[in-house]
Amino acid sequence: MKISMLATIHYTVDSKHPDIQYIKNPSEIQSFTDVYRFDTDYLGDISRHDMENYAKNDLRLVAGGGYSTKHIHNVKFEFSTDQNDINAFLNKFDDDIKNQFA
Repeated sequence: MKISMLATIHYTVDSKHPDIQYIKNPSEIQSFTDVYRFDTDYLGDISRHDMENYAKNDLRLVAGGGYSTKHIHNVKFEFSTDQNDINAFLNKFDDDIKNQFA
């Protein structure tokens, strides 16, 4: 069985963030969302707590520029396993990609 989880990180960055030059408004709260899929046939009985911790660690690294997490602050997370939330995100993502290449 596969379990999907929508995870969002909200955070602020400091002036030493490695990607500061690519962030449009570094003084504002930043957000990043992704969908994680966990295969219980491979992973066994994984708890929601373990899934959230995996996503938290991954999202912190993404927010930190892939290097470290020392330049992100005020971190908050949101999680959903509701398939309607996941589908809405994926549909919006697909539309955004299509618009970029239209």
